[in-house]
Amino acid sequence: MTSHNAMVHAAMKAALVLKRRAVLSAVRRWMVVAMLIIRAVTSLNVMDNAVP
Repeated sequence: MTSHNAMVHAAMKAALVLKRRAVLSAVRRWMVVAMLIIRAVTSLNVMDNAVP
């Protein structure tokens, strides 16, 4: 019974670690996307300002 509980505990801990890793990767991906969008918007604004 104790070994079963230990296995369940280990599985839950592994799931938490995987979930945290997935969240971190998703946040990183969204940060990259946001940076790309901001860069594109700023470049468009610069283009608009450059046109007289």
